[in-house]
Amino acid sequence: MHLVLGGARSGKTGFAEEQALAHAQLAGVPATYVATAVITDGEMQRRIEQHRRSRSRRYQTVERPRDLEDWLESVDPGCHGVIVLDCLSTYLGTVMYDAESTTDGNPVAGDHVGLHAEGEEREGSETSLRRQGAKLACAIAAYPHPVFVVSNEVGSGIIPAYPSARLFRDVLGAWNAEFARVSEDVTLLVAGLPLALKRAGIVSGIGR
Repeated sequence: MHLVLGGARSGKTGFAEEQALAHAQLAGVPATYVATAVITDGEMQRRIEQHRRSRSRRYQTVERPRDLEDWLESVDPGCHGVIVLDCLSTYLGTVMYDAESTTDGNPVAGDHVGLHAEGEEREGSETSLRRQGAKLACAIAAYPHPVFVVSNEVGSGIIPAYPSARLFRDVLGAWNAEFARVSEDVTLLVAGLPLALKRAGIVSGIGR
């Protein structure tokens, strides 16, 4: 696994795409783009259609906004080869949205009830979401070809104003840390420049 982190418009997705294509060509296997976005409005639909066009000749595309673990455990690696997963943050957003979905006006029962709450309910939701991230990381690590996982670095922004946004930031930060722990390589993109944080399991830089 190669975790590619960065802020908005940092160049993280382009870096992951080019690296994945290079690995796929070297190994003589296909390259698959796993997209996690969900169409929520007209702007998002236009963005998704633009992304589909831009990668149509280079990748086979799988749109999988939910149940990634199940897909990874059942997929044929020979047919899909090297994978770009874009992106972890969008996937978490869908997981949280589904957890807050309602039936007859009442929250769906389960571990995720009360994502907007504080205190014990919030702590229980965070624990459950962290477990989901750990399961996904294990499923990706078990895949036999390289997987380039794109995610947003959320540790440098301001404290969000709303409980659900704070929960999202905290959980995504925990997911990023878990994925970085099990990844062989981790790269941070800043202004289009890749900074190697981890290579072949060895942490780079000061304080390792």
